[in-house]
Amino acid sequence: MKTKVLFLSVLFLSSIFVGHLSAQQRDYQNRKECLIDDLTAEQKTSIDAIKFKSEAKVKNYRADLDIKKAELRKLQVADVPSEKLIHQKIDEISALNTNIRKENASKRIAVRNELTPEQQNVYDSYKSRRGGNKNYHQMKSNRNSNCEYRGMDRSHRPMNRNR
Repeated sequence: MKTKVLFLSVLFLSSIFVGHLSAQQRDYQNRKECLIDDLTAEQKTSIDAIKFKSEAKVKNYRADLDIKKAELRKLQVADVPSEKLIHQKIDEISALNTNIRKENASKRIAVRNELTPEQQNVYDSYKSRRGGNKNYHQMKSNRNSNCEYRGMDRSHRPMNRNR
């Protein structure tokens, strides 16, 4: 009897936990902001294609980056660490980080090229706010969340990403 109660308690708590996580994810999805309200269907399609292609590349880079970081940790905790090998691994990690940044820059340029001059001004104003305003992400969460097109750039990624 105690086993059944314990099992049902664990099952109940895990279902609550999973429900809470999915609710958080839905909430996060709803908070993504539409940077430009008046995109045409053609613009949305081409921007989605640009994002999909870029995100696939970045995902591959990040997977390689995780592997290289694990290899670096392995080299660092070896009985006799080789400085030369550690430096090579650091260079490989730096190259992958550079590739990720270049891909993100290329994506932003490609998305911007799909926009009209008025839309580019709006897009550029949001980009300029990201770097200098510490409250940018708070401002984003307070804006209209009922936009049709959400998260043009990196807003789809969690903020507290372990790097």
